[in-house]
Amino acid sequence: MRTIYGLTKEKDDSVTEPEAQAQKILSRHKIKSSDDLSRTIKKKTREMHRLAGKLEFEKAAEIRDELRNLEAMFIVFADEV
Repeated sequence: MRTIYGLTKEKDDSVTEPEAQAQKILSRHKIKSSDDLSRTIKKKTREMHRLAGKLEFEKAAEIRDELRNLEAMFIVFADEV
């Protein structure tokens, strides 16, 4: 049971799930710098508003969720500076 909840005393040097998701997001959008990230967020925000304006709320919500992840990526770039 301890392993299921990540409570083992052993240190695991593998990539964590959030780190893997972050890398996937960065590579999917070809983001290599904070400028790339900023442009991608602006583009996705415009797309989300366009979809909401067309009453495609489910697609807009998917992009909203993706935007939350992208905005969290600023932490990745802040750590590298």
